Order: sequence, then C-alpha cells, then structure tokens
Amino acid sequence: MFTLPICIRSPNAPGFPLSDEVVFEYFSDLAKNDDLSLEAYVGVACFLAASHRQMLALLKKKHEEGLIGEALLEYWHNHMEQYGEREHRNEFFSEVVRQANNVNLHCSPLS
Repeated sequence: MFTLPICIRSPNAPGFPLSDEVVFEYFSDLAKNDDLSLEAYVGVACFLAASHRQMLALLKKKHEEGLIGEALLEYWHNHMEQYGEREHRNEFFSEVVRQANNVNLHCSPLS
C-alpha cells in the first residue's frame, strides 16, 4: 500500500512518530478558528498538490532508474520511514512546503 506519512504534532510535544517540523510550521501559519477561511483551504490544497507533485517526481525518477512494483513501494517506504535517519524525509517536506508557499503566493484569495 502506498501512503504519505505526515506528523503535524508540535516539535515540542512528546511521542512517536517524530514531528515533521517544517510541515507543522506550515500548517501553524494557516488561519485558525475559521471553518470558512479561504486562506486555510487554499493553503491545504497547495500543500496536498505540492506533496503529490513531489512524490510523483521522485517516484518517476526511481522508476526510470529501474525500480518497479514492490521494489518502488519499498523504496518509498524506506525513503520516508527510516528510523533514526530523517534527512530524506526532511528534504522531501522542505521542498513540498517551498512549492506550496510559492503556489500559495499566486493563488491567495487575498491577493
């Protein structure tokens, strides 16, 4: 099964899995306490779109390198779920947030 693991718990909160700090910060900056906030909806949509775009780019690259089927799924799982090693996951989410912020600047309902 293919999943995108994300933990938006505060980096200061105890527990496992560890927080994806850059994602926590991204969502912390969105409007709160307003179920009708267009800014929040746009921010979430931008994050989801950037996540899928980044996943697809990474998986296509690995597919072109010869990974298929279960091997590609195993690569993705190891890339995102390595215990103790979070460099790849942090880089992935940093790029996702960078892309989401870039798109959000151009799509903001307030602009």
